[in-house]
Amino acid sequence: MTTNAARDFDIGMSADSAEQVNQKLAEYAAKFHLVSPATSCGYLPPGCMVQFSFVKVDPDPKNKEVYPIQGSSDLGLGKNALNRIGAAASIKWPPSQFAPRDPEAPNRCACTVTALWQHFDGSPMPLSAYYEEDLGDGSAAYDLMYTRYEIAMERWEKGGKRDREPSHPKMELLKKRHDLALNCETKARNRLIRTIGLKTSYSPKELEKAFAVARLHNPAEAAALFERAMDAMFGQDRPRLAEPRRVYALPSAEPQSRPTTFDTDGVVQEPPKSEPRPVERKPDPPTPPPAQTQRQASPPPPANDDDEPAVPFGKNKGIPLCELNEKQVNAYVEMLTANVADASKARWRSQNEEHLAMFEREVARRNGGTPAAPPKSPVGDDDLPPEDSDLPF
Repeated sequence: MTTNAARDFDIGMSADSAEQVNQKLAEYAAKFHLVSPATSCGYLPPGCMVQFSFVKVDPDPKNKEVYPIQGSSDLGLGKNALNRIGAAASIKWPPSQFAPRDPEAPNRCACTVTALWQHFDGSPMPLSAYYEEDLGDGSAAYDLMYTRYEIAMERWEKGGKRDREPSHPKMELLKKRHDLALNCETKARNRLIRTIGLKTSYSPKELEKAFAVARLHNPAEAAALFERAMDAMFGQDRPRLAEPRRVYALPSAEPQSRPTTFDTDGVVQEPPKSEPRPVERKPDPPTPPPAQTQRQASPPPPANDDDEPAVPFGKNKGIPLCELNEKQVNAYVEMLTANVADASKARWRSQNEEHLAMFEREVARRNGGTPAAPPKSPVGDDDLPPEDSDLPF
């Protein structure tokens, strides 16, 4: 996220020489809050460049990027904003180390944070910060909160209790004790990052400007890290990125020979310089006749050996009629006969007649050419065809 002022410059600008880096450092320091390993650059490793990123911090404390500082209108950078600036600066954050809690002092916390930053010349810059906070009864922070509350109450009473009554610090104290470890780590990180160009606090007007963060970038190292990360996520057999296509120089044109002409005296006659020299053109090679391709006939489609009639609908759809028992075949005949005679199904009369004829042929085949008699025994539930709602018509 960038401000309007940042759009007047090159967003994500990369400088590949010390002169360009110094020019950009001076330019961005006048327009933004500069976060850089150094104020000037004297040397860049071969193949490396310095990249500038822009981080915009939201000055509204409700968005958890800043927090109000008691007794002042300034704002301090929260953990989210510090992490964004640290990521833009490519700062490596090992896990924070917390001192063991004392059972007799549960409201005391001590945290040590370490980080690794890279200088413009490629050398590592180890950073470390320590912060300790005590919110126990009788501590300095405890006494400070209650002293401020007593002063505010005294002013409120002297003013005739016209304004809102100052809030008791008990709820604030309980919240700080609940987030003691998180606040301690954030303040330790704030103290560490402050050493690379950040202030203790900023006014809301100052936070209208973005933070310009400079970092050393090695494209080869970044590509290797990307490949290792992709291998860890998707394995060694993942599709690889295509290598950049190499561009080769075209071969130089061969010198063209010019024909030699002689005059009547046998002296070589050179064409005048003002006229273009004639070029001997080689005859084009004969074009071979087009190959006559014979169109081969496509092979005939394979014969369909599955000519056995099958059930065309219902739950038995696709089953050959020869695999049905006698009760099932007779049930289909009765149902189709009723459908043909039903006037409400005259729309599908032709389809029902075709299906009925197919089942009657199957009955005649089983009876040796004699039409089958209607079944004498009742048909079971398992032998019935599907209901009319299952039919396609």
